[in-house]
Amino acid sequence: MKSTNPVTGATVWDGEAASPADVHTAVAKARDAFHAFSLTPLSERVAIMERWVEAVTARKEEIARAISDEIGKPMWEARTEAGAMAAKVAHSI
Repeated sequence: MKSTNPVTGATVWDGEAASPADVHTAVAKARDAFHAFSLTPLSERVAIMERWVEAVTARKEEIARAISDEIGKPMWEARTEAGAMAAKVAHSI
């Protein structure tokens, strides 16, 4: 697989695709993790999401650069999108 910046034509990344077996394993692990997570007390789940917000906020510029490179968005718009990722967590909680 290869991702190309639609504006510059530069390669953003390249790598191998997952096999059907890889996908099956990942889905099974996600289902198992969901069950365990659903038994976690709400206060702990909220704390996990708040740590995720901190991580996304700390890496906002890096995330914005990845969005811009992948999709070709201008940086101002990519920064807005990266900020929105963190802001939407409060609505989910």
